[in-house]
Amino acid sequence: MKILIASVGGDTNEIVASISKHKPDYIIYYASHETVSEIGPIQTMLNSKGIYINDYTMIVDDSYDLVGCYKKALELDTFVRENGAASNEVIVDYSGGTKSMSSALILATINRGYNYSCIGKHRISPDKKKQSQVIKNIENPWKIFAIEEWKKLVQAFNGYQFASAYYMADILKGMVVKPQSDLIDALQLIIDGYWKWDIFSHKEAREQIAKGKMMLKPLTHYLERDFPGLDKFYAGLTKNLEWLNDMSQNSNGFKILNNDFIIDIMSNAHRRYIQGKYNDAVARLYRALEMIGQVAFKRRFKHDTDSVPPGIIPDEVKEEYEIKFMDDKKKKLKIPLYHTFDLLSRAGDKTGKRFFDNIGEFIKVLEARNASILAHGTRSLSDKHYNRFCNLIRGTFEITEWVEFPQLDLV
Repeated sequence: MKILIASVGGDTNEIVASISKHKPDYIIYYASHETVSEIGPIQTMLNSKGIYINDYTMIVDDSYDLVGCYKKALELDTFVRENGAASNEVIVDYSGGTKSMSSALILATINRGYNYSCIGKHRISPDKKKQSQVIKNIENPWKIFAIEEWKKLVQAFNGYQFASAYYMADILKGMVVKPQSDLIDALQLIIDGYWKWDIFSHKEAREQIAKGKMMLKPLTHYLERDFPGLDKFYAGLTKNLEWLNDMSQNSNGFKILNNDFIIDIMSNAHRRYIQGKYNDAVARLYRALEMIGQVAFKRRFKHDTDSVPPGIIPDEVKEEYEIKFMDDKKKKLKIPLYHTFDLLSRAGDKTGKRFFDNIGEFIKVLEARNASILAHGTRSLSDKHYNRFCNLIRGTFEITEWVEFPQLDLV
């Protein structure tokens, strides 16, 4: 349904001309108590042209009260939605009425995605006495810029709030036009990819980011003037995708635990830290420490820590380990974190030795972790707990690599 919203007041011929040109299915007259009487003659003029259109009149109490006019104009959106009109099917003609009325009408509808129309005068004679009407169709500037929505999307993405970023992209999609809408389509794929990555769905993440990157590539040049930060974002995106591709290749399609998983979960922990989610961050660091032991154990003994044959356990601890960790059904041992490093150390492995070189510090951070709400206790951890644990892991095992997600800089 095509709807024309027209502010009333002034030259009735102008409104008739606007309606005749736009041919709406429905007209909403935005009038005042002083101008509502003009609607009858407008309808008569339309009927004389063979134009019969359903209409509705909305009246403001004080045509010079900007706030009052604005409040009344806000009701228009409810009326539009109740009649099932899409935002791109609504035209707002703000030519008539007082300046307060037309200003309020624009303010109340600017972020709805509507289009605009305005009637002006065009002088066609040298003596400037003869004039003709000029109807200008004006694209909603909000569709082009939508600054506040872009800001919210950027803020959400850069804060790793990918669900919120995706939601804002959905809102923007209904507000902008090409080529910005093409950018939104590409960004939604990319956002979804990073969302998947953040929840460790690496395969799906790689697929979505690759699709988004392909769509984004031509837009980086085409939209360079409007979004100068796209080039830098694209470069960071490319680097991340290369990292995911290497991770996939090194892990047989993200199936085999290796050092890439350690770097990835450490980076994930840091993102939780930036968000202030310290309990989540420390929980991930614990898993990273566990992974470090598991990767080293597999490299040294050729077995996973949850399926260890008794024969590789040193004689001096074999009986103890079999009593504590034997899976009677599988006849294999399931070795926990501390004892994984113990076996590595006994075998002369440097990873195990490094762990026990700092055993005092590890006991302290692990005690804090065990007392946390996400482990075995009720304690809420702080940024200090995270930093102490993170620095200990990185320093002990010489982890220097980090995965950094690119930052959007579009507004």
